[in-house]
Amino acid sequence: MDDDPFHLTLTADGKPVMHGWWGKKPAAEHQYLSWIGSWGSIEVPGSF
Repeated sequence: MDDDPFHLTLTADGKPVMHGWWGKKPAAEHQYLSWIGSWGSIEVPGSF
């Protein structure tokens, strides 16, 4: 992981759903936007 300094953790309802490490900031930013696009509209029971 020392070679991959950019770490992302996606959580839903305070619980980790996905995580990953990337070596380059543009790759991590791309993955972040991809995850938000895929998971950004997830409904969490009890949150509304």
